[in-house]
Amino acid sequence: MFFYQPQNIDIFSQLFSATLKEESQMGMQKIYKNRDIILKPITPITFFLYVLKGQVKIFKKNVNDKEIIVDILDVHHYFGEQFLFQKATNGLIIQAISDSEVFVLPLQLLKKKLITNHQLMIGFLQNSLCKQKYLNIEVARLSVQNTTKRTGCFILKWCYHNKGKKMQLPYRNNALASLLSMRAETFSRALVSLNKKCNIKINKKIIHIDNKNKAASYICQDCPERSACYVYLESIKKSGVFKQPV
Repeated sequence: MFFYQPQNIDIFSQLFSATLKEESQMGMQKIYKNRDIILKPITPITFFLYVLKGQVKIFKKNVNDKEIIVDILDVHHYFGEQFLFQKATNGLIIQAISDSEVFVLPLQLLKKKLITNHQLMIGFLQNSLCKQKYLNIEVARLSVQNTTKRTGCFILKWCYHNKGKKMQLPYRNNALASLLSMRAETFSRALVSLNKKCNIKINKKIIHIDNKNKAASYICQDCPERSACYVYLESIKKSGVFKQPV
């Protein structure tokens, strides 16, 4: 789950604008029910997938048949661009984890369009570079954060990006634990620790943060990127409370 902000569907805005009817025939809009499998591990990855609605999980299974979550895609997130210019070796499973709607475009068609449409190519590269920059930041951050601060960082970012909405954990605990590279029981202990250290409470998945300044000061103290982190900078502007909207 990426918290950088791609400009909605800007990757395809050029593609859909002037010749919407013609270009939209290149791809397909598909609807999936919760738990529907979008891609099986034996299926070659030959398409680019963009989430229009819902949430999609990308995972693989280890030798013990245990799920290892690679990513969870929300609205405006995408998958498949890494296979545009290199051969895909699949072992991944893509599954809808809520009722979802996705746009699927064959990689070869997208590649041809990128070659002939320079504006589309620039927009695509900008979003891809933004995604790569964020991933590099995440690697640096994860190398210094313990499990409590890693969990707290996720919660702060989730609340920041869902202002004015019902603030609740987006997935089940085991999925969140896997996404944050920890076991489910470790994730549960991290939630208890966050409650003790900075009054972040989770009640039936609903998030309540008594003081975001205090929370950010503890969670972000070891992060090498905090001086450039918009969530941290916003959180320490003034003491405040993340509450449920009325």
